[in-house]
Amino acid sequence: MQPKYYYQGSNTAGPKTFSPKILFILGGCVVAIIIASVLLFTGGESLGTELARAAGRQTELAAFSTDNQENIKDGNLARLTADAGLYIASDVNELTKLMNEAGISEVPKEFQVTDEAEVAKLEEALSQGRSDEVFQDLFVQKIDAQQALLREIVAKTSDSDTQDRLSGAYDHLEVVRKDLKEL
Repeated sequence: MQPKYYYQGSNTAGPKTFSPKILFILGGCVVAIIIASVLLFTGGESLGTELARAAGRQTELAAFSTDNQENIKDGNLARLTADAGLYIASDVNELTKLMNEAGISEVPKEFQVTDEAEVAKLEEALSQGRSDEVFQDLFVQKIDAQQALLREIVAKTSDSDTQDRLSGAYDHLEVVRKDLKEL
């Protein structure tokens, strides 16, 4: 009897290929990552626009402080508000300089907005004899919003001089905020 030879293939597998479905899914993922990266790094407002928004808010914050000065009854709050107005006004000038350096000559109209709901809330509080309390709460809220915007701008810029100047404005607001909370 003759020996039987069975062919046994090599144990090494040949190159594996991906199915078209897998390649399509991988390609889609790569395209999605590229699109997300482009949107992330090019989206949002320019630094100049952000600085204009900050200057507009700071100007509105200064106006809020001075316009309501006459309605404040508490002496400590009146003194604090007057001092805050000086800090805030000097920072308006600093933010305006930064905005100008970024190529924007004036704050756009859309950033110069007075919140009518706040005005109504203050008028109602004045008629109820609670103007100091409501003013103080609104002032702290406005400072919080401005500080959040300043933090965003600092995170977007790599220029250390701009960061220092923005941090100075932030620190001034923090002093005012802390003093308002302690009253």
